[in-house]
Amino acid sequence: MIRTGIIRSYNRVARVGTIEDGNRQRIKFHAKLSSFTFKPGDIVHFEIYQSTIGLHAINVLNVIERNGEKVNLR
Repeated sequence: MIRTGIIRSYNRVARVGTIEDGNRQRIKFHAKLSSFTFKPGDIVHFEIYQSTIGLHAINVLNVIERNGEKVNLR
């Protein structure tokens, strides 16, 4: 199931961050293999993975407008 959320924090060096979904749940993600760059306020689509230590967002992708721009709330 694909979810939509907002990047709330992102460390560019470590390439890890937190997404807030529509339920106001904070979900961690790692973008080490992604070619995308993220920043707080970006709207993203993602899937949920349940690990032994909790929920993680996987396959995180920026939401792109028709003109090719990333959607950002800031």
